Amino acid sequence: TALPISSKEENKWLMRVRPWLSCVGNLNKKYFAAHLKIILNKIVENPGITKSQLLQGFGSFICSTALDDVLSVLVRSDCIYCRRLRPEGGPFTLFSAHVGIALPARPRDAEAAEHYFASPSCIECLSKCL
Repeated sequence: TALPISSKEENKWLMRVRPWLSCVGNLNKKYFAAHLKIILNKIVENPGITKSQLLQGFGSFICSTALDDVLSVLVRSDCIYCRRLRPEGGPFTLFSAHVGIALPARPRDAEAAEHYFASPSCIECLSKCL
């Protein structure tokens, strides 16, 4: 997406860089599909993963704003869903929380974070999306 730098400099534009877009704005579908598949696979393997946890694993692979784009496409296509959860005093476990992985105890005043979960039909939804 191109944005004008200022109203005085109408001929100069600032471009938001996305790895799957060419310099003229064409979409590289194979490259974008690869990003979708990699992020979806990580969410399937780690139900309840947060964006910050995804960035820890893929920080050198994808920037925060590009990850936001990938996550929004996956949410809009019903491949994944997002829940805003505030951690309780004890750890999340398979039997006491929505998250299927055990997490360390968090203070009660912790901020709510967006946790991503794969939908049961995520593979079918992804094939429709591509």
